[in-house]
Amino acid sequence: MSEYRYLDENDRPVKCSAGYEIQGRIYDEKDNVAEYAYRDASGVPIPCTSGYAYLRREYDGSKNVVLETYFGVDGQPFEMPKGYCGIRREYNDSKRVTYVCYLDADGNPIVIKDGYASVRTEYLGNTKYETRQAWFGADGEPVAKVVSERYYGADGLPALSKNKYAGIDRRYDDKGQVVYEKWYGVDGAPVSPTGNVFVAQEIAYDENGRVSEYRYLDENDRPVKCSAGYEIQGRAYDEYGNVSEFAYRDANGNPVICSSGYAYLYREYDEHKHIIRQAFYDTNHAPIQHKNGYAAYTQTFTESGKVHVITYFDAKGEVTEIKGGYSKVEYVYNGEDVLLKVVYTNLAGETVKEENK
Repeated sequence: MSEYRYLDENDRPVKCSAGYEIQGRIYDEKDNVAEYAYRDASGVPIPCTSGYAYLRREYDGSKNVVLETYFGVDGQPFEMPKGYCGIRREYNDSKRVTYVCYLDADGNPIVIKDGYASVRTEYLGNTKYETRQAWFGADGEPVAKVVSERYYGADGLPALSKNKYAGIDRRYDDKGQVVYEKWYGVDGAPVSPTGNVFVAQEIAYDENGRVSEYRYLDENDRPVKCSAGYEIQGRAYDEYGNVSEFAYRDANGNPVICSSGYAYLYREYDEHKHIIRQAFYDTNHAPIQHKNGYAAYTQTFTESGKVHVITYFDAKGEVTEIKGGYSKVEYVYNGEDVLLKVVYTNLAGETVKEENK
């Protein structure tokens, strides 16, 4: 067995941040580390900060860790906080983990505290972040996954994350899609990280795995109207995957007028995914005027993708003047694509105002 002994500035034994003074290692015939052993300065086995005294590993031909097991100071299997004593893994040709199975003291699959025994991961793109996951019970049957996360500061007290909540509960379906979320503040009470009315939401997906519906919920998971005036937001997509429709509904699924004055919002895109037209409709799918005085608008773009001209239309599809007395807004750029001014013109083509940048 090889050994690392950790020392302070005076070459005296010192405990490392993982809780031990000595780390011992045993290697297999292919020079992979088959065992890590943690000891105090006298060489007595002690638990590391993760709770176990020995970590044993097995590898495949590509040196991927395919089995990892944990043992206490007595050499007996050690149960990790989530309820497992070992992990079995599988990998694809790119050395990415495709399967994780949690094991009991006898090496059999066991359901951990997160509610599943194994998870399979499918990689959809060229990065490790584009994945689809599915969770299974000890019997290999699909299960929903529930994950609770809580965040703490350096003082050990609950603290807000960068997303403005101190905790979150998530539930997943058997396709690895988040179907429920609920957020919590530092006091443990449900909270809205966006300052909205709802503190939880249910999420539905279409057959292509895209979000098709958000249902907003209160602290008791009952439907609640968001600050924009609806309980449900529906979404539809065009053939290129762009959101082409937003639909606003009450808790029963009936169309309602949102706070901006419409029940449906339709979008059209160009080949660069720029929104070139946006139109508003009432609960009967008839054109309706937005609260700012138009029923639709179009946008053109420069070659570099910057907005060039915005034109406003009424419910009849005719160019109209909106609040402020203008019907068209033109963004003027110089040869280096720097915005010089914004020009507002009315139906007669007269300049209503001009803003120099």
